[in-house]
Amino acid sequence: MLKGLKRIHFTGIGGVGMSALAQLLQAWGYEVSGSDRARDQGRDAWLYRK
Repeated sequence: MLKGLKRIHFTGIGGVGMSALAQLLQAWGYEVSGSDRARDQGRDAWLYRK
């Protein structure tokens, strides 16, 4: 789908839309990271699991 990409970084990952996209891409096998001004520990817990 995203040729040549293995890792994707999202800015504003704490939002509903960006976190949903990040979770989808992670499920498809991409390495996902992200940043946001504020962290929602409940909604963002999936991002910090290894």
